[in-house]
Amino acid sequence: MKPGDLRQFKDNGTTRAYDAPGYVQIAGMPFMVTEIDSGPVPAWVSFIAGSEHHQHWVHDFVLGHSEALDETR
Repeated sequence: MKPGDLRQFKDNGTTRAYDAPGYVQIAGMPFMVTEIDSGPVPAWVSFIAGSEHHQHWVHDFVLGHSEALDETR
């Protein structure tokens, strides 16, 4: 995962758990990575989804609950 990558959150029980008031609804949501922590083990990632810039989400959560989108499709 690197800045500029297009990804989509998976639609599963974990991502649907956020479909509650006060949370960002992420199940099935496509997004573009804008920034990743530059440490040896990245801790956070920022991305644009819809018209919002979401900053400093836990890197392992985003990586584990999303998949790369094929830009050619």
